Amino acid sequence: MAKFISLSKNMKLTKKISKNSCIGIISTMFFFGLVDCNSIRDFKEIRMIMGTYVEIQIWSSQIEKAREIINEAFSAVEQVDRNMSHYRPDSIISELNRQSGSSYKIHDRDTFQVIKTATEISKLSNGAFDITIGPLMKLWFSNRNQNMLPDQEAILNTIQSIGYKHYRLDNQSQTIFLDLQGLQFDLSAIAKGFAVDRAIEVLKKNQITRALVNAGGDLYALDPPPGKSAWNVGLRDPFDQNNIILEIPLVNSALATSGNYENFFEVDNKRYCHIIDPRTGYPVPEIASVTVKSDSAVMTDALATTFFVMGYPEGLKMAESMTNTEIVMIACENHKITAFVTDGFKTLKKLMKPLTISKEMKIAVCHD
Repeated sequence: MAKFISLSKNMKLTKKISKNSCIGIISTMFFFGLVDCNSIRDFKEIRMIMGTYVEIQIWSSQIEKAREIINEAFSAVEQVDRNMSHYRPDSIISELNRQSGSSYKIHDRDTFQVIKTATEISKLSNGAFDITIGPLMKLWFSNRNQNMLPDQEAILNTIQSIGYKHYRLDNQSQTIFLDLQGLQFDLSAIAKGFAVDRAIEVLKKNQITRALVNAGGDLYALDPPPGKSAWNVGLRDPFDQNNIILEIPLVNSALATSGNYENFFEVDNKRYCHIIDPRTGYPVPEIASVTVKSDSAVMTDALATTFFVMGYPEGLKMAESMTNTEIVMIACENHKITAFVTDGFKTLKKLMKPLTISKEMKIAVCHD
């Protein structure tokens, strides 16, 4: 039977178990083990980190060692949060944001690497992905709380205070040079994926080969549970959260989704996506969701946002130009909502169930 995972921010893991399996159950509040005939136990723990639920599930034959490994993996995630969260005043990113208009040496190699990766994606996407988007996000969310849209002048003025071209990196000294006062960095669209990768590295270092790490929908799967061929990730219909439209098999790879179905706001009966295009200053239109599969969670996390902002067909073209990168993009084209996929997902697309599209949802996405 398939291992089934529903991909969402409140994702739950469910296990289908044969009645003929030799399985016992050991459980605590956040920790349990499933014992099969080969004495391989399934351990899982969930913690709230980085503003979301982070779940780590591993298979091991050593109970005490498994606890230590899971704790070490969570420590790696927590370290990323301590260094890269702009909500923490003592984080490296917060310190960097207080240095706008000057240079700053980043002593943490991981933080510098994440900024470097983000910058490379910014260049590839011509600014569709931009970690300096913070002021623009604050402008929209401030107005959102007042149930109103920011005026065009405020948007244009804010755009002048962001942009990946306003800083440069020196790799040798791990120094970032800022040439714009007020430049603010926000790693929210990439740090969570990096944290997942760090947790996976800890598991691999400890010879864990069967595992899943899920940080609020940013996933990385190692080998599947014993007797299974893959982890099957359920892709939700962006128009009906109870409808799973596709199952994506995952083994030693990462998956992430960006969508407008869980986080949006409405003004004058018009829906606006929470994902902002840093190039225009406005919410992204005509895209419902983008799911990305790749070799690392840091890439799927960042690319899901990137391709969402780029839209169709530009986002699909960029995905097709990248190695080991596959996407499912649900978008509006010619007033019709369609699922677009890269070549590696074309076989899977044949298994995709129909989307549930009401007239209201079509108007919301296509802006008819």
